[in-house]
Amino acid sequence: MKGYSQDNLLKRKVKLDVVDQKPEELLLRISSEAEFTFSYDASIFSQEETVSLALEDAPVKTALDKILPKNVHYKISGNHLILLKHLSASTPDKKEKYLITGQVYNAENNVPLKNTVVYEISSLVSVITDHNGAFSMSVPTQFEQLGLSFSQKSVQDTVILLPAGDQEVVLSLNPAKNVIPAVSIKELPLGTLPPVETLSFVQQVVSRQSLLRTKNTDLALQTTAQVSFVPVIGTNLKMGGLIENKYSLNILVGYARGVGVFELGGLFNIIREDVKGAQISGLGNFVGGDTHGLQLGGLFNHNRGALRGLQIGGINNMLIDSLKGVQFAGINNILKGGMKGWQITGINNLTTGNVDGVQFAGLTNVALEDVRKIQVAGLVNKGRNVEGLQFAGLVNLAKEDIKGVQLAGLINKARNVKAVQFAGLGNAADTVFGAQLAGLLNHSRYSEGAQLALINIADSVSGIPIGLFSYVKKGLQVLEFSSNEITPVNMAFKTGVRRFYNIFSGGYGDWGGSSRWSFGYGFGTERYLTDKLLLNLEYNAYWVNEKEAFQTDLSLLNRLGVFFGQRKQKGISMSGGPAVNIWLSEWRDPDSGAYLTQLAPYKIAEENLGTTLLQMWIGGKLAVRLN
Repeated sequence: MKGYSQDNLLKRKVKLDVVDQKPEELLLRISSEAEFTFSYDASIFSQEETVSLALEDAPVKTALDKILPKNVHYKISGNHLILLKHLSASTPDKKEKYLITGQVYNAENNVPLKNTVVYEISSLVSVITDHNGAFSMSVPTQFEQLGLSFSQKSVQDTVILLPAGDQEVVLSLNPAKNVIPAVSIKELPLGTLPPVETLSFVQQVVSRQSLLRTKNTDLALQTTAQVSFVPVIGTNLKMGGLIENKYSLNILVGYARGVGVFELGGLFNIIREDVKGAQISGLGNFVGGDTHGLQLGGLFNHNRGALRGLQIGGINNMLIDSLKGVQFAGINNILKGGMKGWQITGINNLTTGNVDGVQFAGLTNVALEDVRKIQVAGLVNKGRNVEGLQFAGLVNLAKEDIKGVQLAGLINKARNVKAVQFAGLGNAADTVFGAQLAGLLNHSRYSEGAQLALINIADSVSGIPIGLFSYVKKGLQVLEFSSNEITPVNMAFKTGVRRFYNIFSGGYGDWGGSSRWSFGYGFGTERYLTDKLLLNLEYNAYWVNEKEAFQTDLSLLNRLGVFFGQRKQKGISMSGGPAVNIWLSEWRDPDSGAYLTQLAPYKIAEENLGTTLLQMWIGGKLAVRLN
C-alpha cells in the first residue's frame, strides 16, 4: 500500500498492460492500485466493449481518457471517483431540475444524523440535514445519473448513484472508523493552531451554512475555475470551502479549500489549506496551510502554514510557520518559525525561529533564535547566536555568541565575541576572542584579542587593550614615585597589561627650589629579561609650567625612556634608567622675543623651528614602584 494522502486522484500513478479486457475489470485494477473507489452505473459501458492498454507509471487521468467513452465524464468526491454519462439531447421527459428529498440515519443506532452535508456531485448543489436528518434539494443535471455524496465526521463518507429524476432517499450511514472527537478551541493541545475559520473576521464574512459544510466533512474537491461575488454567491455555491480551484476570481471576498494556479480577490481571499501559484488581493489574504509561489496583499497577509516564494503586504505579513523566500511588508513582518531567505520591512521584523538569510528593517530586527548571515536595522538588531553581520544605527544584541561582525552607531552587546565588535559608543561582552573597537568604552570579563577605545575595562586579558585608559583587574596596576633631572618629586599611575599600559603622571619643583610643576600622559611596555630583571620602554608627554601661573605658550616635553627594574609581582621594587628628552617651548619675552625657558639642564642639540625652540638632552629616572 502506497498510503496516498487526499490528493488529486487523477495524478496517482498506475501500471497497465492488458489486451481485450472489459472496462469494468480495468477500473477495478485502477481502483486497487491507486487506492480509491469508483462509483458508476454499469450501463455506461456496452456489453461487447473491450480495451487494450500498455501504460507504465502513468497518471490515472491518462488511463481514464483511453478507457472511458467520450460521453462519460468523471467527478471527484473525497476518495471517490464518480463516472457520469451525459444525457442525450433527445432524452424523453428531460427536465431542467429534479427534486431530491430524503432522510439520513446512523446505521448503528438508527438516530437521525443532523449537520450531514449532502451534495450533488455534478452540480455542486448542497444542503445540510436538519435535526431530523431530513433534507430537500433542487438539482440541475446534464447526466443520466445523479451522484449524491453524504459526509459527516461521525460516519463514513458515502456516494450513491441514482437515475436522473425526482427522488426520495432514505439512507443509513455506517459510523466512521477511528473517529477523533471534536476538540474546542480552548482545549487545543499546546502548539496546535486552530483553523482560519476560528478568526472572527472569517466568521463574519463566511456564511454559517458554508462553515457548517467545512466543519462537518473532510471532502476534498477540485475544479478548474470559479467566480464568486462573496462566499455562497458564485459558481461553487455553498461548497466553496471544500473545493480547490486552479483559477479563482473573487469580486469581493472568496472562500475556498485551496488554490492550484492563480487567485485574484477584490478585497479578501480566504483559503482553508494550501495555495500554489499566485494569490493577489486588494486588501488581505488568509491562508490556513502552506503557500508556494507569490502572495500579494494590498494591506496584509495572514498565513498559518509555511511560505515558499514571495510574500508582499502593504502593511503587515503574518506567517505562523517557516519561510523559504522573501517577506516584504511596509511596516511589519511576523514569522513564528524559522526562515531561509529575506525579510524586508519599513519598521520591524520578528522571527521566533532561526534566521538563515537577511533581515532588513527600518527600525528593528528581532530573532529569538540564531542568526546566520545578516541583520540590518535603523535602530536595533537582536538575535541569540549570530554568525554573520549585525549592523544597526543604535544597538546590536546577541544573547549568546557573535561569530562575525557587530557594527552599531551606539552599543554592541554579546555574551561571547568570536570576531569583531565595532561601536560608536561602547561594546560589552563576557568573553572576546577577536577585537572590540569603540569610540568610548569596551568592557569584557575576559579578552583574548584586542580592545581599542578611549576606555577599556576587563577582568583579565591575554590580548592587548589600547586606549586612553585601560583597566584590567588581573592586569598591571603600578603606583610609582620617582625623581628625574627636571622635577625632583614625581608620581605616576600605570594601568593596563604588561605588553601595553597607560601612564598618568605629575611632578613638582626643581632642583633649585622653584615652583615648577608638570602633568603628563604616556604609554609603555614591559618585558622580563631574566627571572629577577625587567625592562620598561616608556614614552611620556608632559606639559611643564616653569612659573606659578599656567603657561599658555607651548611647553611640551617629550620623554622616551629605557628603565631597568626588579621583577616583583607584588610589593615594593626599584627601577631606573636613562631617558631621551625633546623639549619644545614657545615661552618668550614679549618685548625682545628671547626664549625664557630654563628647563634643559644641558643641551646636546638645539634648533629654532620658526617660533618654537627645540632642545634635546639625555636625562634619567630613579623610581620606587608599588605593585
